[in-house]
Amino acid sequence: MRCMLLIAAVRGYTLTPPRRHSSRLHAAAVAEQQYESPELEPLILSDSKTFDEKIAGITAYYERRPFAVARRLSAIAAAVARSYAAWRRGSPDDFDQKAAREARAVGQRPGASPRGATLRDEVSKLGVVFVKLAQTLATRPDIIGEEAAASLESLQDSNRPFADAIAKKAVEEDLAGAPVKLKEISDAPIAAASLAQVYKATTANNATVAVKVRRPGVVDQVALDCYAVRLLLAWLQDFWGGTTDYPAIVDEVTAGLFRELDFRKEAENAARFWDVHFPKASYLRVPRAGFSRDVAPAKWSVTPRVHLAEWVDGQPLGALTPERQRAMVEKGLDVCFLQLFGTNFVHADPHYGNMLYDPDDRLVLLDFGLVTRLTPAQGEAMANAVSSIVSEDWPNLLEAFREIGLVPPSPNIWVDAKTGAPTSGLLPGVWQACSEEDFAASFVDALEKASQGTAGSFTEITTRLTELALTYQFILPPWLLFVVRAVITLDGFAAGMDPPLSALAAAA
Repeated sequence: MRCMLLIAAVRGYTLTPPRRHSSRLHAAAVAEQQYESPELEPLILSDSKTFDEKIAGITAYYERRPFAVARRLSAIAAAVARSYAAWRRGSPDDFDQKAAREARAVGQRPGASPRGATLRDEVSKLGVVFVKLAQTLATRPDIIGEEAAASLESLQDSNRPFADAIAKKAVEEDLAGAPVKLKEISDAPIAAASLAQVYKATTANNATVAVKVRRPGVVDQVALDCYAVRLLLAWLQDFWGGTTDYPAIVDEVTAGLFRELDFRKEAENAARFWDVHFPKASYLRVPRAGFSRDVAPAKWSVTPRVHLAEWVDGQPLGALTPERQRAMVEKGLDVCFLQLFGTNFVHADPHYGNMLYDPDDRLVLLDFGLVTRLTPAQGEAMANAVSSIVSEDWPNLLEAFREIGLVPPSPNIWVDAKTGAPTSGLLPGVWQACSEEDFAASFVDALEKASQGTAGSFTEITTRLTELALTYQFILPPWLLFVVRAVITLDGFAAGMDPPLSALAAAA
């Protein structure tokens, strides 16, 4: 599979299990840096620099630091070696593809095979860049294979907490002179992830707030990993031949991470999301960023590395009664399609941990570091696609996909470079032009099978299209990447209800 061959291809040698001392090397390579580079942080957080200019600056920075790059590549290679060794020891028979699809169709995570669990754990250890990439690739089994995708679906972004003294020093420095004053803060974080950790605090006027503090050194780590991944991609393209969706996926995830590193953007996104959606969805609740909505953002209690917002008491989906679960999911579907077709402003990371249901039966959305804004044309194309799915008008859906940019104007099929025979997209090959009639017939056949699946769900349709993408060329536009994740997440919640809810009906 491609994800296992990546490092083997770019390093140019056969991977073997790591030597006994490799764990010490790995630990040293990823030891946390307790400061940010004065050169990198202003570059990555700059509003005046384009994405390409930021990448060029990062490239120039790390071209002058080959030893840092070599250490990180060695750590990545060691993680891949451990994953590859586990993959070779395991067997495809350990993965029940049918059970995984059935679980996914009713809103459950399919779970990892034994060797997939090793892959998932190694990715988690590599940090936020690799976690975000893997979570995104989990929606693309046509690229990494169904077993790896199923294993990575359960990947969680968690990490050991960094020192409380460092976090509290950052809070003290950054909130000095802010309109909100803290009188106490919890001794330890209530949650810790690769990017930040969160504390519960009380303000001078006895309001309870959540304080998120960016992990020290994470800006430099993101920059280094983005540089390393782009190096690996360049080598992968040379090894694989042809073209893949990897560069677009990496660029979109990288750009999203750059935005997430600046908590001021998250505060602005949350305020904007509330202003746009609350008039149309009064059941919605968004924690007030900065705990001061009546002042300009420049005076909010939010800085690039410290984010303060009101504390919201709520429960995750799994902790609710069946009746309240159903109500929460219905509201989630409603606001999901309101974003897509009504406001074109999409919360791009609506996973299980970012949604709560409060005591007043309001849907609470958290973490607005990652949002997607659709153009009117993109929103209209998405509406046309969903309308075609609801009416099962597959030829019109094909045309809608072309409008979106998901399907190239002329169809291509993946073939063996030497024989020219069609081959699996998980194997090396090249794209070759094929007849429009053959592609259209395969497309309609795949969707007709999907419509006969589990309530004709978005997840079932995505599964069928994924199978088709192992043979024919599909192009996932960067803006669509997180939209697909958002819809499939809510579709999974809907399918998990008893009796199941229909996301398609909610979209109609």
